[in-house]
Amino acid sequence: MRFLTLTTARPGDDRHLSEHFEALVKRIRRRYGRFEYCKVRTDEGYGVLHLLYRGGYIPQKWVSDAWREIHGAGVVDVRAVGKGVRKAARYLAGHLALQGGHLSWSWGWVWHGFVRDWERLKKAWHNAARGYLGRGWTQKTALPWGSLLAVWRWHLAMNSPP
Repeated sequence: MRFLTLTTARPGDDRHLSEHFEALVKRIRRRYGRFEYCKVRTDEGYGVLHLLYRGGYIPQKWVSDAWREIHGAGVVDVRAVGKGVRKAARYLAGHLALQGGHLSWSWGWVWHGFVRDWERLKKAWHNAARGYLGRGWTQKTALPWGSLLAVWRWHLAMNSPP
């Protein structure tokens, strides 16, 4: 897993940021194969894309040259995540929270319908917890939220719907 940051060099180019990003993704997949990502678009500068991606090694120079040719901006950053998925999660969450980013992902990042499945799982968990309330259980002790998150993390790790 790696981080990838793509910048915009000139004012006004952010209108085409998504379109140009899709062109870059096609080039990457043609040349390097699998490329699945989770992306945060922020309003820093003239528009920046912060990605966490799964796939093989892609040389920074190649990405920089391709991004310059497509979008006109050659400033990119590619680096390995290193140890720990928590670091990766903090990276994306920080850009979402601090810069008011917009989150999106490729179809292969998670299974089709995972947002719907998350909403269903939360609702089922909430209904089960309500069943315990009034029987001497409190909201915190009935079915702890951390347990739900552990179940969800397992499904995400297995790329398997609940």
